[in-house]
Parts: sequence; structure tokens; C-alpha cells
Amino acid sequence: LLEIRYREIAFLSLGEGLGINLVSDKNYRAGIALSYDLGRREGDDRRLRGVGNIAAAPEFKIFAEYLLFPVVLRADIRRAFAGQSGLIGDLGAYFPIVGATRYAVLVGPSLTLANREHEKRFYGIDQQQAARSGYPTFDAHGGASHASIGVNAFWNLNAHWFVEGVAALSRT
Repeated sequence: LLEIRYREIAFLSLGEGLGINLVSDKNYRAGIALSYDLGRREGDDRRLRGVGNIAAAPEFKIFAEYLLFPVVLRADIRRAFAGQSGLIGDLGAYFPIVGATRYAVLVGPSLTLANREHEKRFYGIDQQQAARSGYPTFDAHGGASHASIGVNAFWNLNAHWFVEGVAALSRT
């Protein structure tokens, strides 16, 4: 992943998007960002055959992060526009399990919540989709959408550069 930060004011990253920290201090930050939802293509997975594509779309995001030492608590809420609809948000906590001045390993759970409009678009099966795919019709409801556990490992090369590795298991 590529990430560029300007002090504690602005950032550009593949993971977080293009954003600004409206408030920040040593233990917290909160702000807004423009991120991107990749959508889905039914050709990417045989199980999606007949349910249709969902176009990629930009998202507006509000986020907050708080360090309650040693735990980092994170939350965001996003709304896609230009072809998608609905609200989706993430709640997460990250715990350091190994750390020193130059490196750290963090582990933590996250939960993705979404409203009915979002879930119906991504997971609902209407009559036309049922006829094309062979799946029964399904009226999706809002609520918990994904649960994940992730691991992040950082190695600080110097004051301006670091290497990060990320792995996660997710259940929809």
C-alpha cells in the first residue's frame, strides 16, 4: 500500500483514501475522507453469476480513532455515491502484541454494520436475479455485515519510511 501524510493534517492512501484530520492530538484523530468502493463484478466469482454487477463508486467517509493505551479504537461511516447507495460503517479495536521503537505487531477484531439499503443492493436477490442465477429470492436486512480479525505488522525504516504487512480473516 502507498500512504502519504502531511504532518497530522492530510493524508492520501489506498486504504484510507484522500482526507484531512479535522481534529487530532497525540491520542486521537477524527476527520473526513474521500475513499473508493470497488463494487463487484459477477465474472469475478462463479457464485455471483446472474446477480449482476455493482459499479465501483467514490465514497464520502467520516472517521475517528482514539488511543486508549494500549488499545486503538476506530470507527467510520461511509456513503457511496454515483451509482451506489446505503450507509456502511466499521468498528474496530487494535491491540499491540509485540512492539519496540522500530517495529510493532497489532491484532484486532472489527465489525462492519450496514443499513438495509446497502445490504439489499449487495446481498439481496430480486425475482430477475433469481431467474438468472438459480438462487431463491432474498430480502436482505440491515445490521451486522462482516466480522473480521486482522494482523498488522510495521517496521520503521527511518523517520519518514516504514513497511507494513496486513492480513485478515473475514466472515460475511
